[in-house]
Amino acid sequence: VATTLGLARGHWGDAPNVTRLVVPGDTRLLVVGDTHGQLEDVLWLFFKHGPPSRKNQYIFNGDIVDRGGHALEILLLLIVLKRDDPSCVHIIRGNHEDETTSNMFGFKAEVESKFGPGGASGWILSLCNQGLFAVLPLAAVVTDATTSFSMCV
Repeated sequence: VATTLGLARGHWGDAPNVTRLVVPGDTRLLVVGDTHGQLEDVLWLFFKHGPPSRKNQYIFNGDIVDRGGHALEILLLLIVLKRDDPSCVHIIRGNHEDETTSNMFGFKAEVESKFGPGGASGWILSLCNQGLFAVLPLAAVVTDATTSFSMCV
């Protein structure tokens, strides 16, 4: 878990606050918001709309953590997908990807329930809060390569 979170920090560490994507005309882009730890919903989206790929890209528009019981699993899944093909998954930081908010609304409790209080839990939370969350982009500007139409997510 720590290694995967560290890889993610390394990937986004030098990235700008705004991600700029140019999507080819033959590529579908799905924008997903507020998964809030609902892993079953994320897996259903992949089943219904196809797994992430260069031709079937996903933007996860924040609020991945808190409320549900599988936010850590969603984060790890998205990080591994991003590692394997950087063009297939894009993650934007939401208001729940913040140390104060995630501690108040359940992410801290989720991690502690899986790894115990203190020790490994504290380390994983620190990697997420000061590591990963702090370097995630805040927005994405998406441009359709065919029409040059742009939108901000």
